[in-house]
Amino acid sequence: MLQPCPECERPISDRAAVCPGCGFPCAEHRAELDAAASLQRDRASRTHVGETDCLRCLARGFRMIPDDEPEAGSFEWCEVCGHSGRVALVQSSRGYFAISPPTLDAFLRAACDELPLVAVRIGDDVPPPRYPLASQDGASPQDDDRESTAGGGG
Repeated sequence: MLQPCPECERPISDRAAVCPGCGFPCAEHRAELDAAASLQRDRASRTHVGETDCLRCLARGFRMIPDDEPEAGSFEWCEVCGHSGRVALVQSSRGYFAISPPTLDAFLRAACDELPLVAVRIGDDVPPPRYPLASQDGASPQDDDRESTAGGGG
């Protein structure tokens, strides 16, 4: 199919890598337009769907300082989740993202995209919680296990 070159408007094939008339990189230009359209679709599809475990502290609210860093063996509070171990979960056309709570609104408004420790793509599926949340009646799944094994240990 013929289409006009974005630079010189000469009719060229939609499969041409460069315009034979002016040398404009048509394939590169199309790829940039496609990427921009994809990002726009992703931004428009963002929806806050709940919470998930903080990936930085692994749902603990703090992280242990590794041996190769100063103050090794101690811990530091997680600033990403605000010490809670939980972050916002956002679904978009590109999958699920873990979002630092203070940046959730900006991410939903598309004022920011993937930034380290702010918006991290998790994958295409909802991640299971590392530590299951309490059920609606107030009992956690661990409580159920303890009740079923409490009488048999004797």
